[in-house]
Amino acid sequence: QQRFYPFAILVWHGVVNDVIAGRPIAVAYSPLTDEAIVFDRIGSDGLATTFAWSGDVYENSELLADTQTDSRWWIQRLQAVSGPRAGEALSEKIFFTPSWRAIKSEFPNADVLSRQTGFDRDYTFNPYAAYAQNAEWRFPLSHVDARLPAKKRVVGVLSGGQAKAYPLDLVRQQKIVRDTIGTLQVAVSYDADIDAVRVTVAEKPIPSHQLFWFAWAAAYPQTEIFAP
Repeated sequence: QQRFYPFAILVWHGVVNDVIAGRPIAVAYSPLTDEAIVFDRIGSDGLATTFAWSGDVYENSELLADTQTDSRWWIQRLQAVSGPRAGEALSEKIFFTPSWRAIKSEFPNADVLSRQTGFDRDYTFNPYAAYAQNAEWRFPLSHVDARLPAKKRVVGVLSGGQAKAYPLDLVRQQKIVRDTIGTLQVAVSYDADIDAVRVTVAEKPIPSHQLFWFAWAAAYPQTEIFAP
């Protein structure tokens, strides 16, 4: 099954709870960090969790709340930071973010999330457009890393217990970046045909993050930065 969740909808609602091929998943997007993430909704109890935006912010990132326990979840680490499930983590899924042009040409049979959501929203308007273009963040950060501009977009990779950031513009320019994180050989590649980034280890895809640098550095203060 192929499904496409437009940012134009996610920017207003934050999270979609769905089931694909019988597996409960969630698609979340944080406009404050410009990060989308897909994860498994099956918790440690073996039951499917349902998520919504909590209205709370942590490290300048919107927190999710699960409707079962009202615990708060930080999507940069995909971990509960407060509530009965504090410390619990969920499993990230592999996904990519192609352009709409690529979806129509390369994946013509993909399902697309409808704008008929039952809410009165202008899905042609991005309320965070100005925020994305300036250099400021809105809420406190416990760790600010000046090695890169705060809102420079990076590809964040976790491998072998280590974190590393790859500037997105560099990946797009070089098309493929080969690197070593710990003992693992990592390839970060850009597919111009579908306008998407993939990260692989031994030619097998692994989850990765695309987000503002300040958010990755706040979640993983010891992160390295790739330099060619």
